[in-house]
Parts: sequence; C-alpha cells; structure tokens
Amino acid sequence: MKNFLTPFFIFLFFLVACEKEFNTNFPTPEKKAKVIDVFPKSIEKHKPLLKKLSLPFGLSGFEGIYGETDYIIRIILFVKQESFSPKSYLEQIIFPLYKTKGKTGLKKEGGERQVSARTKDGSFFYAWTKSDWLMEIQVKDEKKLEILLKSFPYLSK
Repeated sequence: MKNFLTPFFIFLFFLVACEKEFNTNFPTPEKKAKVIDVFPKSIEKHKPLLKKLSLPFGLSGFEGIYGETDYIIRIILFVKQESFSPKSYLEQIIFPLYKTKGKTGLKKEGGERQVSARTKDGSFFYAWTKSDWLMEIQVKDEKKLEILLKSFPYLSK
C-alpha cells in the first residue's frame, strides 16, 4: 500500500502545483495585427517603452515596459514556424529560464501551454501560448498583477 501512495501523492502535488492560474481563453489578435499593436496603450497611466526583441528567423516580437519595470509584457508572433513552434519555444526556452527564477509550474491543456514562476521577492512571471502567439507578463507583486490584468485583454483570473 505504501508503494502505491507515494506515486499518487507525487502526481497529486504535480497536478496542484501546475494548476492553471489564469483564463487564457480569449480570441487571439487578428491575423493582420502587428505585434506592436497588441500591447495595452497604457497601464496605470504609464505609456509603454517598446523594444523589438532579437529573435530567430520567422519570429517577430516586442517587449513593452511600463513604469520603472513595474509591468513587463513580451509578445512573440510565430510568423514562420521552421525553427520553433510556440509550444516548443515555451517548453525548451522559457520554462528552463523560469526554473532558475524560483517556484515554477508547467501546464499543458489542449493545444496550449502555460508556464509560471514566482521569485522569493514576490515577482511573478507567466507565459502562455495561443495559436501562433506566445505572450508573457512579468510583474513585481500581486497588486501590480491585478492592475495589469485590467489593462491586458488576453488574460484574466
């Protein structure tokens, strides 16, 4: 009986640790949308400082920093999926990076993937895939997260 319970509790822990924290069930941006147009125009009166990400061929992405790095949003569009698909990019690049930050979780649900990390200082990182898009948010604390969620239409609790 003891041998049966150990794997069961490990499975249960994994299931709880990786439980989806957010609703990502929103329509993706329009097919003709430019990555830069997907960012919120402002968060808490902060306009974004947008920076083009240096990415492999076939990927187009930007990082939007609002305030003094209070809110960071990264959005990547997989124009040509020769080098990576959104799922493989999230699993092979983002998730290992998050593992170095602190407590992490990886959730696979249908065709989507979600990854989260929380650091000891309370910073929160969350990335998810949706169709040809990979989106990522980074906030300093829970209060900032609530504010960001009100401004960003692709994620909610």
